[in-house]
Amino acid sequence: MWAVLWARIPAWLKVGAAVVLVVLAAYQFGKWTGANDAKVAAQMDAIKEASNRISNMEKNNADFRSKSARDRCLVLMRDSGLPDSGCD
Repeated sequence: MWAVLWARIPAWLKVGAAVVLVVLAAYQFGKWTGANDAKVAAQMDAIKEASNRISNMEKNNADFRSKSARDRCLVLMRDSGLPDSGCD
C-alpha cells in the first residue's frame, strides 16, 4: 500500500523534500557547532581574565609568589570556573 502511495508522488516533490531535509540538517549542525565555539570562547575569556588577576597577584602579593605551581594552577582554575582536575 505504501509503495503505491510513494509511486504516485511526483519526483520533483520527492527531491524537494530531500533538499529541505538536508538544509535543515546542515542548519542544525551549524547551530550546534556554533554553540560549542561560543562555549569555548567564553572559557578562553575566563582563563585570560583569571590569568590577568594572577599576574597582578604575583606582582603585589608575596604569599602568592611562594605557592607551588600546582597551588597557583588551582587558583587559576577556581577563578576561571574550570574543574580542579585540570591541574593534575
